[in-house]
Amino acid sequence: MKPLVAIILVNYNGYEDTIECIKSLQKISYDNYRIIVVNNGSTIKASKDQLIFLKEHTDYIDYPDNVGFSGGNNIGMRYAEQKFSPKYFLLLNNDTVVKEDFLDILVENAELRSGAGIVCGKIYFYSEPDRIWFAGAKTDFNTCNHSHYKCTYREVDRDFSDRVEEIDFATGCLWLLSVNAVKKIGYMDEDFFLYCEDDEYCLRMIANGFKILYCNRAIIYHKISASTGNKSFLQQYYIARNHLYIIKRYAKKKGMARRQQYFRWCKDIIRGRKNFRPIFRAILDYKRNRMGKVKL
Repeated sequence: MKPLVAIILVNYNGYEDTIECIKSLQKISYDNYRIIVVNNGSTIKASKDQLIFLKEHTDYIDYPDNVGFSGGNNIGMRYAEQKFSPKYFLLLNNDTVVKEDFLDILVENAELRSGAGIVCGKIYFYSEPDRIWFAGAKTDFNTCNHSHYKCTYREVDRDFSDRVEEIDFATGCLWLLSVNAVKKIGYMDEDFFLYCEDDEYCLRMIANGFKILYCNRAIIYHKISASTGNKSFLQQYYIARNHLYIIKRYAKKKGMARRQQYFRWCKDIIRGRKNFRPIFRAILDYKRNRMGKVKL
């Protein structure tokens, strides 16, 4: 029998996306999985039909508070471990749809490669299904910055090989997690609340001797920034604040990393790519050691 996989979806006001994701999961070829949906303090109520669908096809957890991406996934993983005792957790963004064989490929490689803590795949844009959103990344451990690996962001995909490679970073949009690895290094850090928690977890995995694998033929499609909005205050704030904490914890050259980051933000603000207010608030809260959910 194939290993049991607990699939965790965190929903925040995205019922239609979540249901579309579940319907795509119901078509996969992998036949030993359970779906857990954590409704993460949504401010919009599900319709009657939506709620019926979710309760019929998933283990539905209606959590009253928004505890962020990491907190929501932790709730799902703890629930799955207690109820199902799976060998793997699959953390999957609710605003995705999947190819039928993606989970077979992820699990097969997790089983074949000893020491794999996280296994991930290729992610295309949902709206441009031949263009790459993520296909592996490498990390500069001096600064903890990432760069795309062997591809250009948004380029049309031309690599359909069956390659499997060790990488430094995998976006939390798609993680097959070894339950044994999670037991060793712990759950996700809820102080980050939103964004960069995947950076921290990948760095923690590597620091504890686990590998992160990329499988080129395990494919999903992602609707970008469906919950917070592209370039919103929240997105800019959390990414900036939390990246400073990543530097503090993991960067080999912390002073250089902070200076480079401040300089990059200044350029982005001048060029209109970022806004002053969320970046300034992020730096201020970092200096005051304020983590968790921001109070606007």
